[in-house]
Amino acid sequence: AAGSEEEELIEEAAPDFSPVDLAKASALLEAAASRDDIAHAALRLARTSFGRAALFIVREGRASGWDAFGEGINLPLLKSLLISLQQPSVFQLVYETKAHFLGKVPKGEVNTAFLQLLGGDPPKSVFLYPLLFRGRVVNLIYGDGGPGKNAPVDVSDLLILGPKIPQTFERILRERRRPT
Repeated sequence: AAGSEEEELIEEAAPDFSPVDLAKASALLEAAASRDDIAHAALRLARTSFGRAALFIVREGRASGWDAFGEGINLPLLKSLLISLQQPSVFQLVYETKAHFLGKVPKGEVNTAFLQLLGGDPPKSVFLYPLLFRGRVVNLIYGDGGPGKNAPVDVSDLLILGPKIPQTFERILRERRRPT
């Protein structure tokens, strides 16, 4: 019986990745009180377009898995993932240019390893978007259509929401610094 209680707790604690539109995602950001709230708002918006998506934290020249949803995603494995941003990859390209990428993933050791980690057939194309905070890339949002599929080409809602995410980080930091 104890095992089933634990399973119920885990199921209850699972984040809600139901799709939301841009207005709802923006409202979720305005109400966000933590970085996890920010991640869930971004991923719920991504859910409207992508079969699977992941959010990465960028620190010290590496991208580490933070949260994700979709077919074949192994969340504990993704959370243990560290991608070097010094080695050639689509991640390095987006990190260095501070610009999004939408297209076929170039061949390469890091790219191939990441796509294999996702499982199933590699996607035909992907979307990768840098989130900037104070001029630095602090997060990357990855999305694709699912195994063997193209990423959607209409990524406008994520491009609109993207700049609001660092503003939300800034607001949360200000609120935490305020004397109580």
